[in-house]
Amino acid sequence: PTSPLDGLTRALTTAVDVLGAEPTSLLLGLPLYGRLYNCDGASPPSYGNCSCATDCKRNKGSSVMMAAAAGPGCVQGWEATAATPFFDCKLGSNISGGGGGPPAHVRQQGWYESPRSIQLKLQLAATQQLGGAGVWSAHGCANRTAACDAIWDLLAGAGG
Repeated sequence: PTSPLDGLTRALTTAVDVLGAEPTSLLLGLPLYGRLYNCDGASPPSYGNCSCATDCKRNKGSSVMMAAAAGPGCVQGWEATAATPFFDCKLGSNISGGGGGPPAHVRQQGWYESPRSIQLKLQLAATQQLGGAGVWSAHGCANRTAACDAIWDLLAGAGG
């Protein structure tokens, strides 16, 4: 995951309790992209378990990742501790530029942000009484899709 909820919580606790940061002076930065992994088969196929010995990770926009998750042959999942959705495609996700267009036998796994994950992370910012939250999109939600519109609506509501 690019921004696991448990990791964000630990980082904020450290910043406030250990380093003495004032919560209102902190901003929570969230990515609107995910990570696509080409699995090399060195580990048994299971959700959340994708090993690779070479450069196998590609950053892709959330809109691309959300579309791939719904693709044929892909199983969608949710990792509750990280509050992050993922997908596992036994025969590849067909994402353009996902490592050279993997052959059909290459398993791929993707971790990304969705409206549900963004909402939970914005709730963390509110609960911790942070100064705010922001995103870097890298064209992660530049397309007009229902999921991206929902994310932008959540972000607009967080500021109001």
